[in-house]
Amino acid sequence: MTSWRVLIVGSSALVASSCAPPTAITVDVFTEVDCAENAEVSLTIAPDLLSLASRAPSSTTRGCIEPGRAGNVVIAPADDREKPLAFAIATRVDEGSIEECLTSPLPSGCIVARRQLRFSPNQELPMRVDLRIACQGIECPAEQTCVKGACVPAEVEPERCVGGCDEATLPAPACPLGEIHLLQEFTRYFTTRIIRTSGGLIAAWRILQSDQSATLHVQPLAEGGAPSGPPWPPISSAQGSTGFLLGYDGAGVAVVYDDAGAMILQKLDLEGNVLEGPTSITTMYGLHSQVMAWSGTRFGLSGSVDLDEYFFTMDASGALGPPEFIDIAQGNIGVPAWNGTSFALPWWDIAAGGCHVSFFSAEGTPSGMAKRVGAESCVRPHLSPHPEGWNYVYEVDDRIEYVLLDAQGDPITAPVTISPPDGKVYGTPRSIPLESGKTWVTFREGLGALGDFYATLLVRGDVVLQAARYLGAAAVSRHEVAVQGDRVNLVYEGHPPAGGPEGVYSTVLCGGSAP
Repeated sequence: MTSWRVLIVGSSALVASSCAPPTAITVDVFTEVDCAENAEVSLTIAPDLLSLASRAPSSTTRGCIEPGRAGNVVIAPADDREKPLAFAIATRVDEGSIEECLTSPLPSGCIVARRQLRFSPNQELPMRVDLRIACQGIECPAEQTCVKGACVPAEVEPERCVGGCDEATLPAPACPLGEIHLLQEFTRYFTTRIIRTSGGLIAAWRILQSDQSATLHVQPLAEGGAPSGPPWPPISSAQGSTGFLLGYDGAGVAVVYDDAGAMILQKLDLEGNVLEGPTSITTMYGLHSQVMAWSGTRFGLSGSVDLDEYFFTMDASGALGPPEFIDIAQGNIGVPAWNGTSFALPWWDIAAGGCHVSFFSAEGTPSGMAKRVGAESCVRPHLSPHPEGWNYVYEVDDRIEYVLLDAQGDPITAPVTISPPDGKVYGTPRSIPLESGKTWVTFREGLGALGDFYATLLVRGDVVLQAARYLGAAAVSRHEVAVQGDRVNLVYEGHPPAGGPEGVYSTVLCGGSAP
């Protein structure tokens, strides 16, 4: 039976030991958990990563020996022979038992770091392990560990540890998360949008004030999601909601918002200067769309009149085309998309059963029959163009499913579940086509005010990157995404992973390349 000597050095709970034996690993544990929390930290050892979940902690301690540092531990084989080793360092920021931090599903208050390697005869290997807030509640597969909010292989190659081993010597995550940028701090109710233009990305958000006036803010973004230059002058309305539409027609940014019952169009150039408007375009519709798809001649929009749902188009000057009725008894309408030849509109109807998709020409006239997609319990679909037709994602029985449709709305692939099989509730799916032909799907846990953000990568109907929880312990209420090349740009409402003010945040998924 494999056995080890465990010597805790510099712990707040145990006295320092003698020097490490000739064949040993010295693990220095750093933590981002506030030392004032006096959080428990455990070490669990096993012959391999898969066995860790069945082992009890070999030792535990509490608090820090200095700010940001929990202590260090020396691990050595009992007989000084070369042999495999896996270990896990865990901490927990809530009141639960730390022994649950190696179980599945992972408790939301746990932070776990795993490593696997072999002892080298007559060698000492210094190793640093970081317990990061970005990894709080992130459950990685047994063979992986969490690094800065992403899951990576946990096996350490000692030959890469020149001068010591830390998380930088582990393989890079399959899809790293970029730096998170605060765009604006506030606590009032708000809504975000993001679009791609020829000059780069534009993020926008609208804040509803206590007097029911609303202010719309627009901020250009640089690569990586950081603000690029100053924000554009805000657009104010005397009375409105948080809802608004954002689009780009190749010449300027179109913003449609409500003010005292009227829908107002304002056109801006890529420097934020007013090109046209504000102009009242209608008092008839309540508009649903979030980002307006541009066909080259007209925008595609969705809206309602007296609880009836419609699809219609709008030219660059704000002139609306004739509305097309969508027969929905009990459900709602989604966001139209354009694939180069037609508009597609996703919608769902509980009374009729299931999700559907309707098609329209560039001028807004119906094209063919609406098609039903997914199971009868399907709700809240989202679609985006794909080289073979359409990406279609939706909620069904608390999980997220994906299916690839052809240009006429018929399934090419069978539906595939892409949310984790952990029994939790997932919603708000978004599909994002990449120039490579792959598709990102993002969604969040829960349907309440705040939840965790997830993303997965597909090629047609095959999952090539399993759904992973991103943004660490960030709380996300709503999110929108845009893509440049294979870089996914995310704008969300909520809190950052390490704690901080409520507001609008921006970041990048995959930092420039997808696997």
